[in-house]
Amino acid sequence: MDLSFTHQQESFRKSVRDFLAANCDRAAIRHLEMSDLGYSADHWRKMAEMRWLGLAFPQEYGGQGKGFTELAILLEEFGRHPFPSPYQNAALQSGLALLHLGTESQKKAHLPKIIDGSSRFTFCLTEASASYDPWGLNVRAIMRGQEYALNGTKLFIQYGASADYYIVVTRTRDTDDHADGLTVFLVEANAKGITKTPLKSMADDKQCEIVFNQVMVSRQNILGPLHKAWPALQKVITLATIATCAEMAGNARAALEHAVEYAKHRVQFGKPIGSFQAIQHYAANMLTDADAATLVVHDAASRVDAGLSYEMEASQAKAICSEACQRVTAKGHQIMGGIGFYKEQDMQLWYRRAKVFEQLFGDADYHRGKVAQLMML
Repeated sequence: MDLSFTHQQESFRKSVRDFLAANCDRAAIRHLEMSDLGYSADHWRKMAEMRWLGLAFPQEYGGQGKGFTELAILLEEFGRHPFPSPYQNAALQSGLALLHLGTESQKKAHLPKIIDGSSRFTFCLTEASASYDPWGLNVRAIMRGQEYALNGTKLFIQYGASADYYIVVTRTRDTDDHADGLTVFLVEANAKGITKTPLKSMADDKQCEIVFNQVMVSRQNILGPLHKAWPALQKVITLATIATCAEMAGNARAALEHAVEYAKHRVQFGKPIGSFQAIQHYAANMLTDADAATLVVHDAASRVDAGLSYEMEASQAKAICSEACQRVTAKGHQIMGGIGFYKEQDMQLWYRRAKVFEQLFGDADYHRGKVAQLMML
């Protein structure tokens, strides 16, 4: 399979890289990490103007109608920079949930708001179990006349405090089959009964706890079929997994390049440390990992674009990227020594993000288990 990029895709990659270099240098990244919002509203507006928020969404809703390969290119550059942004949750995951679950009227009402940046959505999936399987989803929605009362807690929700709307996965009935009984609601973020508490993470990605206490939601705000949302949710989660892997691949590539550049110029015992065999072997292993991450990501993305099955490739990519990203950033720290952990140094930016990426949508062991299941083992 030819995974090389077209001239237009290479041009797009360059435009993304140029935008990030011009608008969000390392000092800006550190400033945004310490801010309450965690990202720049001005950057968000500019991304909307460049139509990046709707990159992979259909043109009839205001999107560009591009493929998943273009999306992977964009997110690789975000991971490489590394760019603080709620793009994954607010634009991609929320947009995919609306696209695959919403009625036509719901899609026409809300997808353009995501794409033009006028409203910010957050996909609320994970709970205390931190599981991405149906058994771990237990926020309750109980029917009260023409409305539903939502009760329970969503955890580890990135940039959840700054959203206008929540897309909330709930359980509306209990059966022996955990995949049965899941229903998705569109909820206003300022609705009565919602409380938000910031959670500290290594990546400073503004995770929060969102508690729903008798939050009343109209039946009209159900996205997709009552009790039967899991098949569409599974597709959203799988696509979001590939997107996360793209960001991880960019993260690993940048950490590799940073460490190699350091090794070329750091002199010890009268010569650059890059001339030492141990450092050379570290760099060779890091390159192997970074290349493997890039290849599996674009293989999975190309299968999405070609209309082929991609579930196994998504899990293979996450298993590989989770460990590759960890190894590359850890070896980068070993090359740099203790100085790499200083906040003033850049290596820690990629390392901290790698630790959070590892858990998003399941770690390597979780996805090895999924690959085994898909192999009918």
